[in-house]
Amino acid sequence: VHSRCSRLLLTRSDPAGEVNPAFQRRWFILKGPQLEYYKKKDGGSLTGTIDLGTYKAVAPLGEYAEKGFAFSISAPGLRTFVLAATSEDERESWIDAIEGFLAASDTRQSEFQRPSREERRAILLGQGRREGYLRKRGQNVKSWKFRFFSLDGTKLAYYRRMGDPVPLNALNVSSFSNVAPADGFTDAGFAFALRSPARTYILAASTNEERHEWIEALLHAMGSDVATADYGSVVS
Repeated sequence: VHSRCSRLLLTRSDPAGEVNPAFQRRWFILKGPQLEYYKKKDGGSLTGTIDLGTYKAVAPLGEYAEKGFAFSISAPGLRTFVLAATSEDERESWIDAIEGFLAASDTRQSEFQRPSREERRAILLGQGRREGYLRKRGQNVKSWKFRFFSLDGTKLAYYRRMGDPVPLNALNVSSFSNVAPADGFTDAGFAFALRSPARTYILAASTNEERHEWIEALLHAMGSDVATADYGSVVS
């Protein structure tokens, strides 16, 4: 049984389009295809159940940023559930856990397999732009997940997969202080660390050359002199 506490729950719209915009704190428990929610962590009476087997999609939302890291569970003709987690990692964990129980999950599985070699190879799009798959290490749950990264100027956004319309998160690279190779993560590939005062992101490329190219692109976006930069090394 996977359980998480979602900090906020937006009361859903029904098929007629009525919306209650208020968010309410609820405790969620995922039991197979049933996502149950309660008013309190210690249980008590069940407030409601979402039958994931009747739903088609779960996706991050760019809206409701003031409420947290929002995502939706939806299907044509059914209520749309909008929830907000307390962190990007928590939202990713919820989306990953829910996906396998959605309707037509057998068909969907082929869409979520490891990216192809061509997709994983980073695409250099010109000065100030770069895209490609990298592995990202979770902040709270220390696991590695493939994410599609897009660097455009000083904006570094990452998505669950290439082509998604809404990123899981978007970072302002100019606020970061350093990017350098990261030791101690050989199980994931060629790792490097992107540091800010608030957090360090650990990412991993498929090859050393690809890691070098990403570091150079990020240093350029941060305003560093790539030609003379000493990458150094970050030891985990």
